[in-house]
Amino acid sequence: MQKKLVFVSDTFYPDPNGVAVFLRIIIPELARNGFEVTVFTNSKAKNPFGDSAVKIVKLNAIDVPSYRNAWVCTPNPLSFAKLLVREKPDIIHFHSAFSPMNIMALAVAKYKKIPTVGTFHAFLDEYHSYMSIIRMPDLSGMYPKVISDSMKKLSLDKRIGMTYFKKKMIWKIMQAIFNKFDVVIAPSRLSAAKIRSNKIPCEVAFYAVDIQNFRKKNSYRKKNRILTVGRLGFEKKIGNLIKAMAILEDQNLILTIVGDGPARPSLELLARELGIFEKINFAGMVRRGRLQKFFESHDFFVNASDSETFGYVTAEAMAAGLPIVGVRSHGTADLVKDRVNGYLVNPDDVKALADAIRKMNSKSEASLAKMGKESRFLVRAFSIEKSVRAHVDIYNRLLKKGTGLQKCHPKPLFITK
Repeated sequence: MQKKLVFVSDTFYPDPNGVAVFLRIIIPELARNGFEVTVFTNSKAKNPFGDSAVKIVKLNAIDVPSYRNAWVCTPNPLSFAKLLVREKPDIIHFHSAFSPMNIMALAVAKYKKIPTVGTFHAFLDEYHSYMSIIRMPDLSGMYPKVISDSMKKLSLDKRIGMTYFKKKMIWKIMQAIFNKFDVVIAPSRLSAAKIRSNKIPCEVAFYAVDIQNFRKKNSYRKKNRILTVGRLGFEKKIGNLIKAMAILEDQNLILTIVGDGPARPSLELLARELGIFEKINFAGMVRRGRLQKFFESHDFFVNASDSETFGYVTAEAMAAGLPIVGVRSHGTADLVKDRVNGYLVNPDDVKALADAIRKMNSKSEASLAKMGKESRFLVRAFSIEKSVRAHVDIYNRLLKKGTGLQKCHPKPLFITK
């Protein structure tokens, strides 16, 4: 008999983020493993599964005012509760944290004693200043320069935001929500370590990477072109990469930035101010099916973000056989083995990032090919099969034990095989 699995997520296909990509990959696999899946998501979502058994329930949603292309579902509480109960879920898996839909669904689950799972997709404490309505116009390059300069001199974020206390408060809220789930999932080992250090028990179940969708590079002949891919959010710290490019003027490198988002205007402005705009190719959004062409036409991949709980685009670049330059933080450090398939540097160290890029760029074709081969080997640990197996194991244990599973596992279990 099929078990009913309900996913609750403010984001879904075709949104360009890791959560939406993960859900699109794993849902049909879960259906093949005996689960009947229903997704509650935003009204702008599309069903990528055609006429399959997967059901998509679209709910009223609003765009986050200070962060475009981010949705928050705001359904009518009574209507939503009735819809959710009507589905008769055996398990509810949450892929959102603070949204009204999440709170409503969690209340229904507790009242009906439905087992719950919550995946920790983002460290919101690292996003707080970028989501600030006060700072967003400045970050987007909308304020006149005189106002922007004055804001920097006044250290406005520290004076108004009190960063330390805001981060503490965000973690208190995350603890209050995530500790209500029967199981919390972290998508990488280092992410799990940070989550547990903030008093939230969790297990590790990696995201599913569609490795077969990417083929090995045909050639490692040097092209002096490097690549980064992702939504252009401020937390991705692509500005650090652009600053590193300014240090590397003697390297005759071209940086291609694939993606779009709220940070793009300020990134273009930064490139112009540093006098390297002609060395930056802002390629905009591309369909995931076209990423292979970009992987093929560039020498190696760079990810400057230190907020990744996993790092989908880094894993996909590895699946295509690219060496990686990344930041020693959370998901990226779980994917990249320093000096084996790439180089890792400390967060926000622009000089070290530039040095790592310079070192990678000095590699011979044979050395790049060797690192690329290691990338292909290492990424196999994050295959669809292993991710599905880990999630199915969690669901089956929940179905067997019911609610309160975390209490049965005071030491979180790592599920990686």
